[in-house]
Order: sequence, then C-alpha cells, then structure tokens
Amino acid sequence: MTSHYQSGVVKSLPEHPLPGLLAAGLNVTVNIDDPSVSRITLSHEYQYVCEDLKVPMDALKKSVLLAARSSFLKDDEKAKLVESLKQELKL
Repeated sequence: MTSHYQSGVVKSLPEHPLPGLLAAGLNVTVNIDDPSVSRITLSHEYQYVCEDLKVPMDALKKSVLLAARSSFLKDDEKAKLVESLKQELKL
C-alpha cells in the first residue's frame, strides 16, 4: 500500500486498487516491503486498508489467512500458523 505510493506505482493512496482486486475475488495480501524505508508497520497498513479504503474487516482477515497459506514455511509449520490465525481472528 504505502510503498506502492512511495515508489510511484499508484498516484495516491486513495486510488489504490486493493478494494477492487478483493471485490473481483483475486487472492491479494497486505504486506510491507521495508519498514525502515517506508516508515510504516503492518498494523498501519491494516488500519489504512480498513479505515481509509473501506475494506471490510472480514476481507482483511481472509487476506491474512491467505498470506499464511502462501508462505514458504514447511507444511507442518504452515498448518500450525494457519490454525493459530484462524483461532485468533475468529474464522
């Protein structure tokens, strides 16, 4: 999100295509590239997505699960992470 704006990929944060991508059913995750360069945190990005881009919390939660499922962890570690997130996010 923020790094897309900072790098010029999107003209402004409110124009970010994330809501449309999610509405189209695409598998999209919210991440941060380099917090020391962007001066942001993942919590900041999540807050921006929900409050400013009006992405429903349920859609963000599904994106968090997708990120875990898409990780390069070993299968057993990935399964544990996904189950832990499901409980934490009440999914």
